[in-house]
Amino acid sequence: MANKLLLALALVLAATTSAVLAEDIDFSGRYKMTVADTSNYKDLLYELGIGYFKRLAAGASGSEYVITRNKEAGTYTLQTVTTFSTAAVTFKSGEEFDEPRADGQTVKSTIVIAGNKWTHVQKGSPTVTIERTFQGGNPPTYIDVITKCNAVPVTRKYERQ
Repeated sequence: MANKLLLALALVLAATTSAVLAEDIDFSGRYKMTVADTSNYKDLLYELGIGYFKRLAAGASGSEYVITRNKEAGTYTLQTVTTFSTAAVTFKSGEEFDEPRADGQTVKSTIVIAGNKWTHVQKGSPTVTIERTFQGGNPPTYIDVITKCNAVPVTRKYERQ
């Protein structure tokens, strides 16, 4: 009985000490898009109600993320830089904030940071979910991004610069 209890305790300790906490990961940096699913991206923009010419321009442009952290305030700033525009949001994990979106709506958004994953939900009509998974160590070397709007998923990869 004591051996089983010690084994269980050892497994719990191993699981908790190997888990990476979000506050231990250095997400800060500049990440440039290197892989994009352009066909689905245009479909996603269509789902958002973005016009034909803006969809063409957006599909041809590149993008970058610039992420900074303010430890004292407990916030991150996520800046998205494209050929045509720059947008930035400053947020605390799990707290709702107002966010202007590419379709012209200002939506209620929440970004939840859990380990190496950021889940970003934009509550609007339609709702958009963006999952950013930071990979490759600490600091991360790339981000896998899956954006979903209605039934349309878009995958992208951003590499640290």
